[in-house]
Amino acid sequence: MEEYKKNLLDKVLEFMDKNSNFILIVILIFALILRLKYLTINQAVWYDEAEYLSVAKNWAFDLTSYQLHYVRPPLLPFLMAGLYKIGFGELAARVLILIFSIVGVLFTYIVGKNIFNKWVGLISTFIMSFFYLHLFYTARIMTDILSTTFWLVSIWFFWKGYVKKESKWYLWLLGPFLVMGLLTRFPFGLLVLIILGYLLITEGINFVKNKNLWIGAGLGVISIIPYAVWYYIKYSKIIILGPAGFYGHFSQFKGYIQMLPIVFQSPIPG
Repeated sequence: MEEYKKNLLDKVLEFMDKNSNFILIVILIFALILRLKYLTINQAVWYDEAEYLSVAKNWAFDLTSYQLHYVRPPLLPFLMAGLYKIGFGELAARVLILIFSIVGVLFTYIVGKNIFNKWVGLISTFIMSFFYLHLFYTARIMTDILSTTFWLVSIWFFWKGYVKKESKWYLWLLGPFLVMGLLTRFPFGLLVLIILGYLLITEGINFVKNKNLWIGAGLGVISIIPYAVWYYIKYSKIIILGPAGFYGHFSQFKGYIQMLPIVFQSPIPG
């Protein structure tokens, strides 16, 4: 019996090894079907969604005087304003989130495969395909899905460019993609601290000698300057520090700690 189970397992692993690309495609199709099923499940929009949509319409048509709050990142309403400007509506914004969602599922595989192996990539991608939070926010016009996808792509750029040293272009693109992630959701900046911590732990201060890392950082700084100038003129505040000061008055750390058990047990009912 044990020998039979071992042979069966070997055959399954052999099949998966030879057909990993096919399995990935099946997982992506499965993920797409689930996301299409729930794409328009929410008939009404939340306050956050309504704010992003209102700002996007204002930027596109100047219909109202509604302005983006200084604590809100600008990239999502900016993209939606472009969709409104060329004649699309709310459904197009939802499709945009859907596209980012599928790209995020794909990069779950790419990151898992590159850092670990294809099995980690496939298993994590399968889990991400039906993970309830990823599905939930795919149906919302909010920043969570875009931020997650930019997070995964940025990690991939760093791994390929700095750890594996495959091409300088990965590091050059890392800076602008970190900025896009930051302008999607301000806490995205924590990834910069994680990367810095990795560099200090693995190389100490020697990482400062990497020219391509500096070029990537420089491109990131250049790409954020227009927004930083606009933000200061508009709100008389400094980017990052402005939102940080706002949330400093509304500490949510205790709330996050209390919510962790619920997150870990989900999607178990109750």
